[in-house]
Amino acid sequence: MPITYDDIKHRLQPPLDCSELKDLRGEYVHNRLIINYENTDFTGCVLFHCFPGGIENALEINPAQSKDDLTLKGANLQDANLANANLQGANLKGAYLIGTNLIGADLEGADLIGADLEDADLTEADLTGANLEDADLTEADLTEAYLRRAYLKGANLRRAFLYKADLEGANLKGANLEKANLFEANLQDANLANANLQNANLQEADLQGANLKGAALTEANLANANLANANLQEADLEGANLEEAYLACAEYDKDTRLPDTITKEQLDSMFFVEDED
Repeated sequence: MPITYDDIKHRLQPPLDCSELKDLRGEYVHNRLIINYENTDFTGCVLFHCFPGGIENALEINPAQSKDDLTLKGANLQDANLANANLQGANLKGAYLIGTNLIGADLEGADLIGADLEDADLTEADLTGANLEDADLTEADLTEAYLRRAYLKGANLRRAFLYKADLEGANLKGANLEKANLFEANLQDANLANANLQNANLQEADLQGANLKGAALTEANLANANLANANLQEADLEGANLEEAYLACAEYDKDTRLPDTITKEQLDSMFFVEDED
């Protein structure tokens, strides 16, 4: 049987703040980080798998060894069924989520630094403001996922499916999006500096104001994409499909490599940035 939300939800509880709790005599506390407890009476209180240990007069059972023992940091959740789970703000740093079902999951503000989400299903998941730095999302399904202001610096999204995903304001600096499907994705004001978008499908994507400085866009499909006010300085678009792409006020410079198929109208609508002496 795959792991479910019920199997892990006890590891998602917020810290127990005792600043206003003066009397916990005879109570039972399970799997909690305990803070501001110096003036609290724990006489006869059972602390099962809590941290820190050594609280005066408490009865400790299987004490946690560190704060990380009370989170999902590094947890093996491969192939788990966490559809619609509330994982808001969860510490999943370095967690193994290969093939995990996260359809509709709430991961807003979650820490997923270095997490392995290869082939995970994140359809319609909320990853607003989540930290996915250096995470592996190879071939993950992020259809219509919410990734506004998400931090994806250095993340691996090779062959990821991001159809209609909302990445407005997301930081994808240096991310690998080779052969990713970003059809109709919202990338307004996203930071894609030095990102690898080779052979990516950006057809009808909204890239208004996006920073694509130094990005690799060779052979990318940008047909009908909106690149108004985008920064294309030092970007490589050799072989890219710009058919019907909107490039008004998009910035380019002497180091930008544009495809031979770009039209005069498109080029005239762009803004050439001179070298600063």
